[in-house]
Amino acid sequence: TLSEVGYFAQGCNTKLGGTYSNSCSVKVTGGTEWGHSTSGTCSHANGYKFDMPLNTNINNYIQSSGQFTYLGMRSDGAQQYKWKSGGAVYAKESTHWDVAVGCGL
Repeated sequence: TLSEVGYFAQGCNTKLGGTYSNSCSVKVTGGTEWGHSTSGTCSHANGYKFDMPLNTNINNYIQSSGQFTYLGMRSDGAQQYKWKSGGAVYAKESTHWDVAVGCGL
């Protein structure tokens, strides 16, 4: 899961201005800490998910760069995108990106 954060940051920052720029301001705002849903195998609690804040550069990279495939809406209405490079699924919730890595996705 941590590798996904690094790969995503590198891809996003490279697309938006060079390998070492921090154009995307990628930050992890949630992981396995208390307060996340523990239901299901592919949960935060089991280490398969992390959260990133919404921001213009991250949103544009996921939704408009051509690096992700739109999968449709999740049951809660979040738009889902699958990264062509690694296969992780990024779901745009109201306040953050909910990212699921591995777990047969």
